[in-house]
Amino acid sequence: MIGEALSRGPCIGGLATFEPTVPSLTSELEAAAQARGLSPEIDIRHIPGALDALEDGRRPEHDGLIAVAADDKTDVDVL
Repeated sequence: MIGEALSRGPCIGGLATFEPTVPSLTSELEAAAQARGLSPEIDIRHIPGALDALEDGRRPEHDGLIAVAADDKTDVDVL
């Protein structure tokens, strides 16, 4: 996933339902980019409430929150 994202362009976006994923995924992307001599713009965002909805069995709500957030991320080469 990281290699594919880096191959798609310099502006990488991401959405996370689990907030601690944001810094760890950002670090992984930065390390992989540095190893390839790249310096992409990385914007990984937490989607509040999505994980709670998923854990409570409200899958449509979870998916809806993710879809809305994805629709708002039009300024990236890959999401």
